[in-house]
Amino acid sequence: MKTPISLLLLFLVTIVLTGCNDNLKNYEFIELNEDDISNFETKKDSLKFIELGKGSTWKMWKDLHKECMKNQWLNKSRYFGVSNTLKLGTITDRHFKEVYNTLDGLLTQNEMDYVIDEGAAQTCDYIRKVSFDFESELDVNVKGQNQELSLFIDNSTNTNVQINGWQQQNLNTDRLVQVMEADSAKNNKNKQLYAKRLKEENNRLLSTVVKINGFTSIIQSSKKISTDLKLKLDEGLINASIGNTGINVNFTYVDSLTIKTTTNTSFYVFGRYLKTKKL
Repeated sequence: MKTPISLLLLFLVTIVLTGCNDNLKNYEFIELNEDDISNFETKKDSLKFIELGKGSTWKMWKDLHKECMKNQWLNKSRYFGVSNTLKLGTITDRHFKEVYNTLDGLLTQNEMDYVIDEGAAQTCDYIRKVSFDFESELDVNVKGQNQELSLFIDNSTNTNVQINGWQQQNLNTDRLVQVMEADSAKNNKNKQLYAKRLKEENNRLLSTVVKINGFTSIIQSSKKISTDLKLKLDEGLINASIGNTGINVNFTYVDSLTIKTTTNTSFYVFGRYLKTKKL
């Protein structure tokens, strides 16, 4: 029969060994399964900055991404809607409704450069014809910006969209683990909390995003542009927000029946999540 002291020692040894085995390096990052993915397929999330679901906007951007990315298209990619609020390294709950942690302010710039693999910028020659509605398919809010412009778009006869450029960005999970397990992180409460969140089986890690480096569209209409609207377009007075990005699409005059829209600001539409599993 063990004495109370020996039982206490056994308990302490067990705690120490358990702590050692609970290091982040003893976990692997794995793909989500179909049940995990089904939690993502909702209309809207409670964060109010990610538009989910699969409507005409999803189809338009998926076509553009797949044609531009070809064999680099992400399997099991998640559709965010047109957004630039989520970043690599973001940890959410399994229902993608609550953000627990991000890497913003947690890592130094050198650490960020170490854990994030910046893909090479790619161009894309593919032109996608918008077949339904410019505003809904690109998630551009034109209504209320200018009544004549809205009528011009409503009477459009041909609208083409082209991605200016794209690149795939990946979070290097091996390097992330190194940073979180480094001696310098042991006394950093925020890094320890981040590592703890990573190890929780019901959490999800945003590990890959496809960054769109702007797009251009040409809108041709049966309604002629008035002198007044042309003046406003020439002076750059008309722009509209795109999705939840907080960035604008600029409208410029081409000819009496054609308008060009552009944005050179990057944003995200698709990405991929991982989860952890103890080895």
